[in-house]
Amino acid sequence: MNLEMTTHDGVPVAALSGRLDLRGASEFRLQVAAAIAGAADRLVLDLSDVEFIDSSGLGVLAGLHREAERHGTRMAIVVPRGSARQIFALTRTEGFFHLVPTLEDSHAAFGT
Repeated sequence: MNLEMTTHDGVPVAALSGRLDLRGASEFRLQVAAAIAGAADRLVLDLSDVEFIDSSGLGVLAGLHREAERHGTRMAIVVPRGSARQIFALTRTEGFFHLVPTLEDSHAAFGT
């Protein structure tokens, strides 16, 4: 797992690559939670380079989503490609998260 914090058109972006699983989920949660606490009103989780997400990774995403809501931060998730994307369909969580196909689409998700 590799996490890079950047910005895209002034919006904080947490770009993850590799696997979001039990091994790295806690570290990912801590780093993104800090970004949520410091974010103004928007945050993008870019998972487009994630190759695998397990149940612990999905749980971390759900917790971060709730934390973002508590802070008044709108959060969009750039969905992963391939098999990593399937976890959202298999668990029927597409409606829970604000999923977008690309980083550029996240601006439309925020109404900008």
